[in-house]
Amino acid sequence: MIKNNKMVRGYIPVAMIIVGAFIISILGAVHTISFNVGHINATSAGNISAGFVSGGSVYTETTIALTVTMLFLGAFSLQIARNYFLRTLDKFTLRLGADIWWLAYVMIRDGLMFGTLLLGFELFYVGTFGDYPIAVPFMPLSIVLVAAALLLKLIIDTDENETANKVVTALIAVATFFYLTGVVFVTESIVGYANAGYVTLSNGSITTSTGGSDIWTYMYNNFSSTVNTTLAVNSFYACFTIISILGLIAFLYVVFPNIFSKASSKKKEQPSTRKDVVKE
Repeated sequence: MIKNNKMVRGYIPVAMIIVGAFIISILGAVHTISFNVGHINATSAGNISAGFVSGGSVYTETTIALTVTMLFLGAFSLQIARNYFLRTLDKFTLRLGADIWWLAYVMIRDGLMFGTLLLGFELFYVGTFGDYPIAVPFMPLSIVLVAAALLLKLIIDTDENETANKVVTALIAVATFFYLTGVVFVTESIVGYANAGYVTLSNGSITTSTGGSDIWTYMYNNFSSTVNTTLAVNSFYACFTIISILGLIAFLYVVFPNIFSKASSKKKEQPSTRKDVVKE
């Protein structure tokens, strides 16, 4: 037993030396590979880092653009479903149930519109226009129309004013149409499908495999922000100016309500649905 213990103790230093040598050899190999790679291309690490940053930013921007599509569809669907929600109110035997139903509808509908506007502000960063194909002026203009609809809802109670509600519905409908048109024909166009038979030219434009054109190439080449840069810049200036004016009007309405005295008095004469319920 004593002899065996001495043998084990004698093997321990040998084992430690072997493990240490193995670790040192691994570290040396890694260092050699890293040195060779760095010697081949001293800027490779920087290029990889820049690639991750660029790819991550484009991925985020594209995800937001597609998310706005879903928000547009949700907001438009709820806006045109207003009569359905109003008819359903009569089916509630408890006033509380009707209140919750209507308030949930208003919160979700208007929340989708606000979400569309907030996420859509990415289209007002001019650098985004060069990252990936944005349909100009369709997509930026659709965000401007949503801003106009929200401004109208701020000044007028559109749920009590039928004419104002029709205007909001029209604005959301046109905005949704513009945005979907831009996404389908430009941003997520079939020309990006590898097996669709389209060829990308040196200037970034698209042509068919036979050198011709169709509706897909026409839309992409004329309305893509990465191809038609002149239209992209002009769209940015125009839409940014309009949405800035709308934001200024909203600011003045909140801070200086006396400027909109007529609209304010009209709003007071038409109580909201919630106030009618409280009176009952």
